[in-house]
Amino acid sequence: MFFIRFFLPFQPKLTMKTEKEIIEELRGGVASAFDHLYGAYSHKLYYFSLSILKSKEDAAEVVQNTYLKIWEKRKSIDSSHSFKSFLFTVAYHIAIDLLRERLNERKYRENILHLSYNESAGQLNISVKTVENSLNYTMNFIKARLGKDSLVFLLYAAIFL
Repeated sequence: MFFIRFFLPFQPKLTMKTEKEIIEELRGGVASAFDHLYGAYSHKLYYFSLSILKSKEDAAEVVQNTYLKIWEKRKSIDSSHSFKSFLFTVAYHIAIDLLRERLNERKYRENILHLSYNESAGQLNISVKTVENSLNYTMNFIKARLGKDSLVFLLYAAIFL
């Protein structure tokens, strides 16, 4: 028995930090504490956000913005309360704000895209011919500036912007 113990490599005792200790380190600006919390919760936070937003890109954005806010507000985090609850509450509010933003963008785009020349002219108190001339000028300007190889960019912009 002594022989076996003699040849075993030295293994230091692993100390498991409590969440409270990790939060205190985070409050002090220790990046490894931040990394630990990111590793512990980012995956769950992503799927939580995805369940609200139904968009992988938006869910990833919520995770990024949540951890950015956590880092910025790290000194004011209360280590005596559940960090997980705090984290998911922050993420929820960011997700809801992003959802509102996306809905407003969609309403704005639908309002702008479905306006006819007559409707646009009526809202702007200008003639229909002025609307037509302005749109033609704008399209020619864009074509001249972007060139022939910009079709991919235009398709990307039409889909994602």
